[in-house]
Amino acid sequence: DKEHNIPSSLIMKDLKDVMAVFKKFNVRAFLAYGAVLGAVRDGDFIPWDDDIDIDVIDKIDIETRKAIGGTLADLGFKFQPISFNVFGRMELTAVSDNGGCAYDGDGDTGIIVCQRNFKFSIFFYQEEGDEYVCTPKINAKKLISNLKKFYLKPDYVKLHGEKFMTPAPLKEYLTYLYGNWKTPVRDFHAPQYNKRHE
Repeated sequence: DKEHNIPSSLIMKDLKDVMAVFKKFNVRAFLAYGAVLGAVRDGDFIPWDDDIDIDVIDKIDIETRKAIGGTLADLGFKFQPISFNVFGRMELTAVSDNGGCAYDGDGDTGIIVCQRNFKFSIFFYQEEGDEYVCTPKINAKKLISNLKKFYLKPDYVKLHGEKFMTPAPLKEYLTYLYGNWKTPVRDFHAPQYNKRHE
């Protein structure tokens, strides 16, 4: 709804630093949701999109997941004060000892929610039937899911001259999420996101 007024140069610095961490650990990271929509439709970030979503589908051990969170914290990424439903009780996301972001979850699924200049939600998915599912904390309710087929043959988008891997095919992915994605709508999560977001 409200525009964030954060310069694209700062968003790009954060995004490139986040993606470099995943490259360091040899883990594929997919740009997802609103950032993909903005890149395809507008050629830029959506001014009222308040975070960047990243999807991780690779099977990686818990130590690597924690090391990714720790490396982001070392780069100055702080935790976002977000709570998740665990057996009907809201619990705050994981925080490192120095107030930085940390991996929250187990060896199968979890999340990192962090911010430096801009906010990031990094979903670590596990397979469940024909979907990838993210549960943000141990014993929490399922947070979000996506169809596995969108991750079989990745595509790429460009933002400010940089190339980022995305789910594919792009138009089918965006239609699945947003319906008529060509028309900008403020204050609007994807209908499928709302249906799958507990």
